[in-house]
Amino acid sequence: MAVQFFQREVWAKKIQDALEMRCKLIKNCTRQYEGDAEYAKTVRILGIGDPLTSGYQGVVEYDDMEDLAQWLPIDFAEFFSFKVDDIDKAQSKPGLPEKFQQKAVNRLAQRRDINIGRLIAGKCISTMEEAKATYKQTEDEDIKPYKDYFIKKTKGEKEYYQRLAKPIKDNIQSYYEIDNGTYKDGAKNITTADGKTQTNIKNAIDDAIVNLRLRNFDGDGVIEIDPRTYKTFKNNLIELSTNNPELIRRGVVGMYDTYEVVMSNALYTDDTNTWCMARSKNAIAFVGQINKVESVRLEGSFADGIRGLDTYGMNIIAQDELEAIKIPV
Repeated sequence: MAVQFFQREVWAKKIQDALEMRCKLIKNCTRQYEGDAEYAKTVRILGIGDPLTSGYQGVVEYDDMEDLAQWLPIDFAEFFSFKVDDIDKAQSKPGLPEKFQQKAVNRLAQRRDINIGRLIAGKCISTMEEAKATYKQTEDEDIKPYKDYFIKKTKGEKEYYQRLAKPIKDNIQSYYEIDNGTYKDGAKNITTADGKTQTNIKNAIDDAIVNLRLRNFDGDGVIEIDPRTYKTFKNNLIELSTNNPELIRRGVVGMYDTYEVVMSNALYTDDTNTWCMARSKNAIAFVGQINKVESVRLEGSFADGIRGLDTYGMNIIAQDELEAIKIPV
């Protein structure tokens, strides 16, 4: 049986859920284009160029109105699926399949946050580009949490690579990783901390804020850091008022300068640095929705298949309003 541990004689009153990463980075992206993307494969984000300004010498000249358009492709498609046997449904506590479905939806949402973190570092590859990438057998001896691993599969005569949700160290010799692929453009403005001390991190964050202001972003923004950086930097933060549940709900752990500070596990970490960031909430555009969750009767078995599909896209659309902050590991 697929859910043998949920037979009635061993059940508690509540279903114990595994700890999951809370999604925070998506909350600080602009999602104003989602209505336009509902039935589209690509969204064209319109922009306006600078009008002609000059000294008046008795003649007024006119420039054509410039359209600075950017494209936001909906190029991620990810799914979840699981099987519920009839006998499991008969013996299981009411609500178990629904709880499992909600957990699956949450895992899809977490992939969005992870890809935002990778986007900053220039390491975000869409599922569309995954299919076009070339792969090599991994040389890693241990699972690295910031990497995706794949297994080689075949369907008929077609060979393809499927990403693993939970890679296992004992099986790592059979895993593959992307060797060459097309990644989305990452942050172009980068500040690197000289070390991982409180002073080094503070100086790097101060430099990033100054750089944003020199590029004419002087609004209220957000600083996103990983738990290790937060541990070193937290004494610089202004603590939140305990009566501000809205900020706490969004993962804000304090204020620095005029910036909200958010702690997230989704920020990209490689062998050298963690890619934290300071940005406006309009620097990154995100569109998408988990647009199909359905139950299907599986042929040849007394079971239902539950599956869901998430389609989305993301791009940095305002590089001047984003500064990556590389913190040494």
